[in-house]
Order: sequence, then structure tokens, then C-alpha cells
Amino acid sequence: MSYIIIADSPTDLRYQDVDRYQLPLFYIPYIMDGVEHTGDMGRGPERRAFYKALRDGSTPTTSQLTEYAYAEMFERYLQEGTDILFISFPRALSHTIENARAAAKKLLEQYPERRLEIFDCRNVSAGYGQLVLKALQNRENGLDFDGNLKWLQENWSKSNVVFAVDDLNHLKRGGRISATTAIVGKLLDVKPIFELDEAGGIRVVEKVQGRKKALRTLLTRLEARHPLPGESIIIMHGDCEQDAELLKKMVLNRLPETDVQIWTVGEIVGTHAGPSVIAMAYWGDARV
Repeated sequence: MSYIIIADSPTDLRYQDVDRYQLPLFYIPYIMDGVEHTGDMGRGPERRAFYKALRDGSTPTTSQLTEYAYAEMFERYLQEGTDILFISFPRALSHTIENARAAAKKLLEQYPERRLEIFDCRNVSAGYGQLVLKALQNRENGLDFDGNLKWLQENWSKSNVVFAVDDLNHLKRGGRISATTAIVGKLLDVKPIFELDEAGGIRVVEKVQGRKKALRTLLTRLEARHPLPGESIIIMHGDCEQDAELLKKMVLNRLPETDVQIWTVGEIVGTHAGPSVIAMAYWGDARV
């Protein structure tokens, strides 16, 4: 029986990968200066314009997709007789998954012969994207619906993300850190290092002073969780390509045989992390 994989746009996948696998995406919207946008996965100039607006003082917000938006796409495939494996943005960072679950529950009553499974990725940005890419490759290699779902359930926690931000105010506005933490961090040039917890939420694991120290600490955190040989390491950046290239050189100095890729952070994650966010996504020790 055929099945399709669907994801939310904050996978931050490169549009070339989206196109290669013909991956359907739910585009989570953001509002910038009163205008709603959906992003374009880096196809055009929108992402660069987004970060320029952030640096110029704009304060975008994000909103959840409605139950109707999820139902509309789900039903299109169910009507065609196609089962759906939806790998969703984590509940720990957004309740949009609850709207997807509500839509799925109603639709499965109408299409009881179909499968529609929703898998909480418990990840973000390229970590989420890596998980989706693996599932797409599994399907391409002939893994059936149940086998792919089982693989996700057994391996999701090996996908790790570590990141640092340059301006804590964006995380403060999104409720990810306290106002006091943001103010003190700015005064002392403190750069918290964040990782993902077992639910996909963010947690502070270290605090360092200065951008250069933050980059070195990202590498230290990567090495401590034993990146799996043969797997790519993805460096994510929010309009700070020079730092990303520097971090890539640092990784290759330590792990010279590794495939290191550079992707850009999309608008949804960028709204909360701000310009100059820099991160690494990699397969390593399980988070649980």
C-alpha cells in the first residue's frame, strides 16, 4: 500500500531536498509588520529580507496552523487512497500539532480503511529536517509504513541539536527564557548554549562569554555526544554565513572525514532565535 510522508515547514530543509522527494509541507505562517507570510524554503530572496528586517528592528510573530488547514491536505491524500505519515513540529515548541491531531481524528472516522499517523519529531530546524530526510530515504529504499514508523520511534532521540543565539531578546519575546536572563546576558555578553530535551523543548546547558567562545563550545558539545561516523553534520545559521564557515572549518579540523553541510535557519525558527543564531544538527548519543 502506498503512503506519503508530510512535514511542517520548520524542518528548514533545503528546497532542493523538498523538490527531490516531492515532500508536501504545511507552511506555518509568520506575521511581519502586519503582513502574513509563509516562507519559501530559501528558494528566493524572502529569507534574506526576513533577516534584514529583524536586524532593522522588526519583531515578527508566528501563529499556529488551523485544524482546517491540516484537514484540507490530509483529506486530499486520503481520498486518493494514500496513507499518511505526518512528522510534526514538536508539541514542546508549539501546540499546532493538536490541531493536526484533531483533524486526523475526524478524518479517520470518515476514512476508516486508511492510515494517518502523526509522529512528534521532538526536534527543530535541521534536526527535524534530518529526521524527515531519513524517513524519506527509508521509503525510497522500500521500507513500508509500519517499518518507517518503527524506525522513527526507535531513532528520533539520536538526532541532536546544539545552538547559540546572539541576541537573547528574541527568545525572551517568545517566552523561551526570562526577561532577567536576557538583560543579564546582554550586559555581560553571555551566550547561553542550548540543546534539546527529551520532549524537544530547549534547555540551557552552558553559559559562556563572547561569540568565539560560543562557537568553540558548540564543537565541544558536539564531540561530547559522539557524532555517529558516516553521518552528515549540518551547520545552521541565521544570516551569519561567515561564522558558519568558520565553524565548519573547526569541525573538519577535528573530524576531517565528515560531510559538513551549511543550511540556513528558516523564518519560523528565526523569529524566535533571531539573526546570527548558529547551530549544529547531528546524529549521536540518544537524548534519552
